[in-house]
Amino acid sequence: MSCAALVIVAAGVTIGWIALDRLIPPAPSPLPPVAEDEIPPDTGAVRHRNGFGEPSLLIQPVAVEGDAAPPLDPVRLHGRLVDVLSRFEGVRVLMPRTATTIGAGVPLPAPDYVLGTAIETGRPDGPVLRLRLVETAGTAVLWQASYPVAPSEDGPGPAGDRLMRKIAAALLQPYGLLPATERGRGEQARPSPYRCTLEVAEFARFVDPIARERTRRCLVRAIAADPAFGYGRAMLARMYWRQYLLHGFESDLATAAALAARGVALAPHSARAHYALMTVRVSQGRLTEGLAAGSRALTLNPYDFRVLTVYGAQLTTLGRFDEGYALLQQARESVPVMPLPLAWGLFFAAYAKGDLATAENCVAAMEGEFDLNHLARGLLAVARGDMAAARAARAALRAGRSIWDGDPRRRLRRFIPSPVLYDRIVTDFARIPR
Repeated sequence: MSCAALVIVAAGVTIGWIALDRLIPPAPSPLPPVAEDEIPPDTGAVRHRNGFGEPSLLIQPVAVEGDAAPPLDPVRLHGRLVDVLSRFEGVRVLMPRTATTIGAGVPLPAPDYVLGTAIETGRPDGPVLRLRLVETAGTAVLWQASYPVAPSEDGPGPAGDRLMRKIAAALLQPYGLLPATERGRGEQARPSPYRCTLEVAEFARFVDPIARERTRRCLVRAIAADPAFGYGRAMLARMYWRQYLLHGFESDLATAAALAARGVALAPHSARAHYALMTVRVSQGRLTEGLAAGSRALTLNPYDFRVLTVYGAQLTTLGRFDEGYALLQQARESVPVMPLPLAWGLFFAAYAKGDLATAENCVAAMEGEFDLNHLARGLLAVARGDMAAARAARAALRAGRSIWDGDPRRRLRRFIPSPVLYDRIVTDFARIPR
């Protein structure tokens, strides 16, 4: 087996694609190649006036309500919010401005959304940071939340970074209010490359081949219209890479590699372009390059839930358990519930470290009848010595005719290059009576 075949790994999100085997029918052929005439070279001739059609967000200055001194400096906090949220693809962050026209009385365009911010002091339960997201077109309040704050969160540092991650996760991709609102516009939304990036993030589109192909074509057309659309190339690379993971066509991996490399060249400050390159390089067996791209993604945006999840679980599958576990825990702290990709990645990190309490919390968050859910339940039961529960998990795999009920070693060797994690899973799974 080649090195590339042994190292088809890319984080807990990657591990999770194993679980789709019974949902996605075998592909008769690889995805259509992205032909040279479909995407012309970057001539610089075509540009979208407002990025690639993503919504704009105005962050208002931080007000102070109450007589007591605020625990956070309002000016510094506003600067932090602008800095953190502007690192994300899919939103244009605007600063407040005094001018209202663009020469000759032409009014400035209004932002799509406004984020109101205020520190409220003098409360019996302590000061809080209040945030309110308003859609300017209809003046609808889409979301509001309060976060307890303390002086330790004033500026960069563990506490301040944790606060920023929570705010970013609530507002932005993959589960935030802005993309959810934009996605909900459906047919009423104006066509734009941004719409394609929303679609490619939809998990269900990889179950539905018709939707998957429609999304692929959408991205191809968007890149053809704007050859400098680097983020679009990175997202298209993710589509081809995922298809390679599921069906093993080398042509899909080659296409993904070309798109990801060009995406990083065109969008060198995009964290997600770099993690797209990471996953492709690891699948090619070029681990040093892949991990360098993952490290760069984390440097560019350490507040991005996706970056933390993908890079953290990637490190885990490569045997760097402490580093991967730490990043996955940061991702966990930033969201109120644990989505499946994070649950899968964090489970294997905790399992490898012997942290059964965290592993149990991850299993409890695994909803549905995915193979990987049953595998995790079985492994946890073995670790706890509950062989009855382990047999029940294996019976569920057998009922679904899963490959895991037979000899999972070849599949594990494809997705788990770490010999420590591989040997532990194989040994524990073999202890479950059939």
